[in-house]
Amino acid sequence: AYMCANLGRCVSPDVCSCAEGWVGFDCRTPVCGQGYFEEDLESFVKGVTSDDELARFDHLLDPRRTYDLDSSRNFSSNGDVLRWTERFVNGSFVERTAAVEKGTRYYTGNGTAPQGGYRCSIRANTEWENYRSGFVSDHPNFYSSYMDEKVEGDGHVYSRWNGMKWPPTHHKTAKLVHYDTDYLDHGVTSNISFVYTDVGYMRDGVWTATGVEWMHGICIVEFERHCNGEVVDGPRVQDTDESHRPRIVYNDKSADVAGRLFTSREDVCVDHVIRGCFNNATCVAPGTCECAQGWTGTDCSVAVCDQPC
Repeated sequence: AYMCANLGRCVSPDVCSCAEGWVGFDCRTPVCGQGYFEEDLESFVKGVTSDDELARFDHLLDPRRTYDLDSSRNFSSNGDVLRWTERFVNGSFVERTAAVEKGTRYYTGNGTAPQGGYRCSIRANTEWENYRSGFVSDHPNFYSSYMDEKVEGDGHVYSRWNGMKWPPTHHKTAKLVHYDTDYLDHGVTSNISFVYTDVGYMRDGVWTATGVEWMHGICIVEFERHCNGEVVDGPRVQDTDESHRPRIVYNDKSADVAGRLFTSREDVCVDHVIRGCFNNATCVAPGTCECAQGWTGTDCSVAVCDQPC
């Protein structure tokens, strides 16, 4: 009913098996293995698990969208198919029966190997806090900005995220310097300080790692379709199958199509993966990330500093 793009192969009616570097129902979604694509993920995208998670992430999604990915949907399979069987009972009577054929997993490798999928995160991924290894740096002057809000030992709050499922990776100790104003009436102070350490950098407290590893937190992948080098007018979508698969209804007289039907390989459309690469970068082609402002590198994990370090 439609073309399997980018050298993908049609292996059964309305089912594509994608060539290396591409995924999705029609093989138009690029794979960025250096980003958030996971080969062993059992769904095409890993979304939210509750309405509360969706509400937490809502302000970061395209406001023009017409639907949301929710926890009840399965975005990893070709759709179920209603199959009609006709049996001629006699010369004047036809018996029709219907059966639902369950959809199969998306395929890859031009065969029947299941595809992986994307599970994104909007938290930083750098040499100091790393997605692949789970490593989080433990240094007196370093803390992650991606922690759910909490009051630290010095009485201050350093991260303003709420409900993002980012448990604290760092904790700041109490200050080890106090002043006479902490104990005496302001009218009789003498500007005396009391320091409870002989290590200068510890005066205002230090950061220590809690032992919690890097975690994704709440994130929703979006896709932006580009055809022949230009972005398609319309909202970003959370599921390419739901939005772009032609819906075809067959009967013995016609095939009725709703949606765009690709019939030529000259129609080059790619579904860019928003947040498919590190640090809010976009996967725009196989193994190619388009970095967000302030980041560089093949996987967009290197911070750009305008001032000399």
